[in-house]
Amino acid sequence: MPGRAEDSRSWARTVERFSLNVSVLMLRTLGVVLPGSVLWPLLWPIAMLRSAWELGWGGPTFGEFRRISGPPLLPPGRGLTLRRLLLGRTQLNLAKLLFLWPEKLASGRGVPCRIVGADRLAGLGRVGSPALLLTLHFGPTGVFFNWLRARGYPVAVVAMKGRRRLPWYRRYLSRVRDAPNELVGLPSLIEVGRVREMRDHLDAGGLLMVAVDGGHGRHSCSPVVQGLTLSMSTGALRIAALTGAVVIPCLIRSGPLFSLTIHLGEPLAVETVANKVGHPAACQHLLREFLTTLAVAPEECSFELLDSLGRSE
Repeated sequence: MPGRAEDSRSWARTVERFSLNVSVLMLRTLGVVLPGSVLWPLLWPIAMLRSAWELGWGGPTFGEFRRISGPPLLPPGRGLTLRRLLLGRTQLNLAKLLFLWPEKLASGRGVPCRIVGADRLAGLGRVGSPALLLTLHFGPTGVFFNWLRARGYPVAVVAMKGRRRLPWYRRYLSRVRDAPNELVGLPSLIEVGRVREMRDHLDAGGLLMVAVDGGHGRHSCSPVVQGLTLSMSTGALRIAALTGAVVIPCLIRSGPLFSLTIHLGEPLAVETVANKVGHPAACQHLLREFLTTLAVAPEECSFELLDSLGRSE
């Protein structure tokens, strides 16, 4: 009996992987042959169902979003409604599918992208110009990472490494994304805690993308801005102090018809990064910059961010 049960689970995993591979191939084919204006409404019902599942059973509740969406973050009369939340999450889930077409992100074909603070990207990714891009679990962050790599920016994300090997389609899409700019051999992920690898990457003129929400312990800070507080890790600031890298807050938002808006905030002052005494001021600056985007689209917060963001007492 145990052997039969294990065979059944193995068969179920095989069927699941096969179904996922077929779905990815079908979506990628559709995205290659159809313009975004046609693809977007075709995928809308799928994204809507995904959003309804997230809000109903699999993720944050409406009340958790409402907890951080009222005044002073949002002005009176512009509070978050259930309809706005559902439509916003659907738009976000559609944008996340853009990772299937990195060539669209590279060319801008079918993916209009507005960049606020675009001049802050100038000169980054060259020898002697290392930078840390500090972000949150907000919006289609993975798409922002692919957008940068597809356009030749030597960026690596700092995150926990999964135990399982990436599926073939993820490896294939990474090659499609990186090959035109000769980034195939450059690290795209550096595991949390690998400080030496991070320093080597930055010393070579690379960029690091780090999500700072969810910090705890002695290397963390919880600034308060406009009545909201956010627990943040200061580990990235310590890396910047060691390497002299510029620190730029950044967030990405989804928009209609697969459009994107990238917000690049004011870089941190060197004196707030160089020593841990200045880190509370640096985190205050980061939260202030982040809130300008969160106020516009609180529905794009992830569960991880909602868990770290709250009202101050």
